[in-house]
Amino acid sequence: SARLIESEALLGQKKYGESDTLLAGMLKGNPSSPDVFYQAGAAALAEGKLKDAEADFMRSYELNPANPKGLVGVVQTDIQGGKPDAAMNVLMTESKKAPNRIDLQFLIGLTARQEGKYTEALAAFNRVLNGLDKKAKQRADIYLQIADTYRASGDRDSAIANVFKAREITPDSEAVLQGLGLLLDVAGRKGEARQAYEACLKLNANNVFVLNNLAYLMAENNADLDIALNYAQRAKEIGRAHV
Repeated sequence: SARLIESEALLGQKKYGESDTLLAGMLKGNPSSPDVFYQAGAAALAEGKLKDAEADFMRSYELNPANPKGLVGVVQTDIQGGKPDAAMNVLMTESKKAPNRIDLQFLIGLTARQEGKYTEALAAFNRVLNGLDKKAKQRADIYLQIADTYRASGDRDSAIANVFKAREITPDSEAVLQGLGLLLDVAGRKGEARQAYEACLKLNANNVFVLNNLAYLMAENNADLDIALNYAQRAKEIGRAHV
C-alpha cells in the first residue's frame, strides 16, 4: 500500500520513469494484485500509452470483477483515445454477462450521457432504479442522475420533476435543495426557487453558492432588498475567509 501511494505521488509530480520502475517491481512481486495493475493502468494513461493502459485496467478488472474501477479505467482510456463506441461496447458486453449488476448499468448511464446519448443513458439509469429496493435512499442519487441527463438534453421540466422525486426521498439533502433551487431559478419559477434556496440555507447557512443566487434572485425581483443585501454580504465574507 505504501508503494502504491508512492507511485501515485510520483505520477502527480510527473516523474513517470521513477513511477514506472516502482510499478514494474511491484508487478513482479505481486502478479495477481488488481490494485497494482490498476495503478499501472493509471500510469500508462497519464503517459499517453493507451494500449498499455487499457490492457492493465482490463487485467485489474479480470482479477477482481466485483470492483468495477478497472472497467472504469478501460472506459476512460477508450474515451480519451477517441473511441466512445468501444467504451460502450465493453460496458454492454460485461453487463450481458451479469445483467443483474446495477453498478454496470450505472456506468453505462454515465458513459452514455457523457457522449450525448441521452436516451440510452436514461434507459440505463431506469434499469438501476428498477434494481434498487423501493425504500433505498440510493434512489435519490439516481433521480439526480436522471435529472442531470434531462437537463443536458434540454428537457428542463423533466429535470425538475426528477429532482422533486429525489427530494421526496431525502428532504434534508443540501445538494438536492441547491440543485432544485438552481433549476427552478433558471426555469423562471422564482417563488419556488426562493423556497428551495431558503430550505437549503436552513441546512447550511454558509452555502456561498445559494447565498449569492438567493441575493441576486431577491434583488432582481425587488423582494426584501435588506435581506438580499445581507445574503450578499455574508457570501462575500465567507468567500474572503476561504481565500
